Amino acid sequence: MGTHPYSHRKRLRPFQEGRYRKRGATTLVMYLLTLLFVWWYARSVLFGFSPSASAGSGAGQAPSSAQQPAQISPMDVVGIAGKPTCVTEFSIEKLNELLKPRLIHVFTPTESKCELFRGMASNVRCYTDGEVVPGVSKKTVEDALVSTFGAAYTDYVKKSGKKMTGWYLQQVSGVQPSRAPLSIAIQADRPPSSTRTGLSSSSITQFVKLGVSRYLGERLTENFLIWDLDMIMMKPMEAFTSDPTPRALVNVGGKINIHKGYELCYERLTNRTLEIAPDGTSYVTHSLSASKRHMEGLLREFEGEAGRDSWPWNIIRSIDPDYLGYGFSEYASYVSYMIQNHPDEVKVKRRRTWTRYPPGASLGVAALKLISPNHLCCPTDSFLKLVKPLGYEFMGFEIGHSSLCGYHDKAHEESYGLMKGV
Repeated sequence: MGTHPYSHRKRLRPFQEGRYRKRGATTLVMYLLTLLFVWWYARSVLFGFSPSASAGSGAGQAPSSAQQPAQISPMDVVGIAGKPTCVTEFSIEKLNELLKPRLIHVFTPTESKCELFRGMASNVRCYTDGEVVPGVSKKTVEDALVSTFGAAYTDYVKKSGKKMTGWYLQQVSGVQPSRAPLSIAIQADRPPSSTRTGLSSSSITQFVKLGVSRYLGERLTENFLIWDLDMIMMKPMEAFTSDPTPRALVNVGGKINIHKGYELCYERLTNRTLEIAPDGTSYVTHSLSASKRHMEGLLREFEGEAGRDSWPWNIIRSIDPDYLGYGFSEYASYVSYMIQNHPDEVKVKRRRTWTRYPPGASLGVAALKLISPNHLCCPTDSFLKLVKPLGYEFMGFEIGHSSLCGYHDKAHEESYGLMKGV
């Protein structure tokens, strides 16, 4: 029997084989991402594709960024984040560079996390969750979900492994009449539906986005933009026109396949139909230009005859038990309210000008570990330059949605990948 020509080679040990397999998988992922980026870039060059340039300026449509007037200033920013990360850090940096807000108000669970946020920029003001909406906490929202839905909710938690308190609570941020220019509200690092955060946690985050301006009062400017803090601005952009009565610029392009629960809840709260964007997508677009006086009007409609500050509980009671995971949307509800009640104060963009993920989706987010100085899923200036030709106004980096990033690891419980020395 002859000797195999390669029989003299030393057999790899199991751990060595695993190492080479990982290297091979990484090489394959990077190869696929490179092909995807080349395709996107070629499309933008050869076919003139530019998401930001494709927004029209017809009746009821927003003009392109080149046509739009200078942004109203000064502006405030309101941010909601589970913890400080390299993504929220970079998002705040780019907001200050490209949007130049007056103040950035951040809401996060603990004072220790607030200290880290305050170190990111001199114009950051940070508050803990208990300072947002009186009477609304994870416990009170959790109790309301249990008492309203009973076994339907507890069974959902058991099957999905998550509660939704935090998600709904975060949607309570942004209301009360006031005389001031413009501000922005931010949400960040939302964990995926399969993670441990839960339905009750999700409820809290929604409620904070809807109600925070009512309780910040004069500390917050009249017009504001709710901005998910895991979105990073790629170029200067505007939230409102500079008309005598500023009109809110409304993004399109959100998911429509999870819309049914949003529709049922909004209809029960207002007796009206939830609006869908002209291109057939939703208005759940990770950013929202809003005004305190109009958000106040929306909350009062949600409150009905039940009295002031009853709206969080009315929302919970209006959620369809068959759609507990996607029972209410603050974005789609506010835009629908504006289109139906104040149509002359909104301009809807014709096409999507943003993207939720970098090329490669969640794998693209995880691939950032290969180029980030700290070997975590952290975007860098060099990466933003690489994807800038795609033409988007902002790009998302939802590191909580990729298990490869380790966002939920014990080692990153307090923060994740901060790189600016805060």
